[in-house]
Amino acid sequence: MKMLSMLKQKSLSFLENKYLNRPFVLWILSTLLIGGLSWCYKKYEDNRTIKRENLNLVRKLDFEIANRLYAYDNQVKSNPDDWQSKLFILLYSPVDDKTSIKNIYPEFKERTLRSLLWELIGVVPDDEKPVVFGAYESLSKLDSLGNEYPADIANTNKILKEKFRLKRWKMP
Repeated sequence: MKMLSMLKQKSLSFLENKYLNRPFVLWILSTLLIGGLSWCYKKYEDNRTIKRENLNLVRKLDFEIANRLYAYDNQVKSNPDDWQSKLFILLYSPVDDKTSIKNIYPEFKERTLRSLLWELIGVVPDDEKPVVFGAYESLSKLDSLGNEYPADIANTNKILKEKFRLKRWKMP
């Protein structure tokens, strides 16, 4: 037992004195420690930046989608006979000067509602994806209703209210 403890002390003192206390070794170890901490902090900041950019994109997409839904709703209320053409514009037309629906953000001007929803699905948190995906899937139902003759505005409004009346879009 004494022999083992003597060997441990000698080996520790050997490491401490011979290698660890040299300035070059201390410089290498401190460089590695500081470099590792700097790398961890950089990764942390990068993740925060990505999250902030995603939240900003989600906010912009939500505003743009809500704006288009609100514009459609107002136009149908003001002229219920022309609801099919308004639905077509909502579903398929990118916003431009010819359409009656205006955009908020210029980067979404050439985008349809379907593409905005698809991008939103990719950036929302996982717990919100099913609800947004349900709205995306309901566009197919709206598409088939818009092509039926005579079309049914009641069913269209029902789908819009069920799938698009989300807290995030605050549709009236």
